[in-house]
Amino acid sequence: MCGFISIIQNDSSQEVPVFDLLDAIEHRGPDDWGWLVSTNSEIVQGKDRKNLSGNVILAHRRLSIIDLSQNGWQPMSSEDGTLHLSYNGELYNYIELKEELLDLGYEFVSDSDTEVLLIAWKHWGKEAVKRFIGMFAFSIFDSDRNKLFIARDFFGIKPAYFCKWRNGIAFASEQKPLLMLQGVSRKLNDQRVYEYLRSGLTEQTTETILSDIQQIPPATIMEFDVDEPCFFHEEKYWQIGSAPQVKISFDEAVRKTKELFLESVDIHLRSDVRVGAALSGGIDSSAIVCAIRHLRPEMELHTFTYVAGEKGLSEESWADVVIGHTNAIPHKIEVSFDDLIRELPKLLETQFEPFGSTSIYAQYKVFERAKQAGVTVMLDGQGADEILGGYVGYQGSRLASLIKSFKWSEAYRFISSSSIYPGRNLSYLAQLAAPHLLPEFIMPLARKVAKKSSSPQWMSLDWIKENSISLRTGKIHDRFNGALRSHLVESVEYSHLPHLLRYEDRNSMIHSIESRVPFLVPEFANFLLSLPEEFLISNEGESKFVFREAMRGIVPEVILNRQDKVGFETPHLQWSNALREHILVALSDVGQIPYLNVSYLKDQLLETKEGLGSIDELACWRILNLLLFMKNSHFTVK
Repeated sequence: MCGFISIIQNDSSQEVPVFDLLDAIEHRGPDDWGWLVSTNSEIVQGKDRKNLSGNVILAHRRLSIIDLSQNGWQPMSSEDGTLHLSYNGELYNYIELKEELLDLGYEFVSDSDTEVLLIAWKHWGKEAVKRFIGMFAFSIFDSDRNKLFIARDFFGIKPAYFCKWRNGIAFASEQKPLLMLQGVSRKLNDQRVYEYLRSGLTEQTTETILSDIQQIPPATIMEFDVDEPCFFHEEKYWQIGSAPQVKISFDEAVRKTKELFLESVDIHLRSDVRVGAALSGGIDSSAIVCAIRHLRPEMELHTFTYVAGEKGLSEESWADVVIGHTNAIPHKIEVSFDDLIRELPKLLETQFEPFGSTSIYAQYKVFERAKQAGVTVMLDGQGADEILGGYVGYQGSRLASLIKSFKWSEAYRFISSSSIYPGRNLSYLAQLAAPHLLPEFIMPLARKVAKKSSSPQWMSLDWIKENSISLRTGKIHDRFNGALRSHLVESVEYSHLPHLLRYEDRNSMIHSIESRVPFLVPEFANFLLSLPEEFLISNEGESKFVFREAMRGIVPEVILNRQDKVGFETPHLQWSNALREHILVALSDVGQIPYLNVSYLKDQLLETKEGLGSIDELACWRILNLLLFMKNSHFTVK
């Protein structure tokens, strides 16, 4: 796992402070570094610290996971000197790919997955990425054809950003290096600011919160001609949810789900360094930990669990069940509000863009503890909810599917059965189903009736109007057969998973930890999304139905029978009250803030010493986060 920077220059004589850029992502690769420069087809490589000039510059920071020797050094060039790779990621199936390439007559000088990726590209070209199982973002410079290719993995687990700058186009694993290039502004993207303040989302599109910087979409290859870099070809090589619905019995689906999941966990355990796992006590993380023990009975297994201070949020007792079942070595992490405030500057710097809730801090501390314990690779359950229908919101989509299919008796049964689970009464299920059932023009009225305004009073209505901000209605477009399937695909592509993956990438990499997500494998995800909806959320409203059954005999029954959901939840309400004074100070420090109705906001904050008036606790956090983001990073509004 590493960090990369790739630059195309119009004027090859222009010197670039490459090591200043590399230093900005040193945490992504503290073990080694290197660079490659191409000037009029002449290739020079090295690692000495100096400014570089050329038509193409590749620079790299390395975190050694597989093949710790110098044979894995990057940027890596092919034997014939025509392909040059700078790569951030891991190919878990590199052994199988290597065997296939050996049979085709290729030779290898290292045991690294980097060399496998490079030779696979040489043999199969762009088609090679469809064979990869892993997470990756990489640039390949083809000096023979004078083209630069940038590719990102199927789900966007690993980040890749790009921008135009004064002398060409640049790409990087994070945004910070790109901001150091001439001509890249610090102006914020108004629409993205609105989306963040309103709902906490930041990753719905290829745009970022910075106007001049975009991200490369998941499952995409971009091809640039070095002589004319402003004209490029973009190719989508995979689409989640594209597999047709399978005709399969529930028992067959259970067997296949178990088989695919265990295969994924097994291949995600490949490493030359110590491996651990995040354990919340929920079904997903518990399944990973128990699967590891099932597959590796003798493995030294470390688990890392955040323990919430508030009784209703703590999952410690559930985690203890799994720890006892697997004989794991437990590490438990507790955090306080004072800890958050003390480390908030570092957390903001780590995430760079604002983030939606304080639970990101709990995750940050989990990875910090893993680093202290000498664990370099962590397995995590990210993505399971989005492909298995784990969140309560998906219950509404399941109900909408039944209603749209005129299955009235089944819909009634679903509502009646679901009501036994926490927070799933008829009124709430109806609200969740509405975005699938109501036409677009009705949604604003529906939100108003539900008292969910698209522009709360603490936001500036003048700013919204002046900047023609689009007010999202919450309408979910059913692109596939079934409202649930459409909702899950939208969650993976736009509305939910992308920002969770960004949080995880930054929180893990700041501690030089490689975080792996075995639920996010194309074959596994597409299989689950090809199943009948009642296999994912049963006719009785039980979420993750097929997966729970697949894990019988591996995960303790008491865990599989859980119907509540917590995760890494911090006590938002308690902490938001304590944040009140910090918001008031930030409002005074930042200066002009066109996004906010400052007078109304101050009135609400001063209204009571016990609460935040009409401002909910998550909105409170987002406001403070944005204010500090603007102050600390000197971003501009206009």
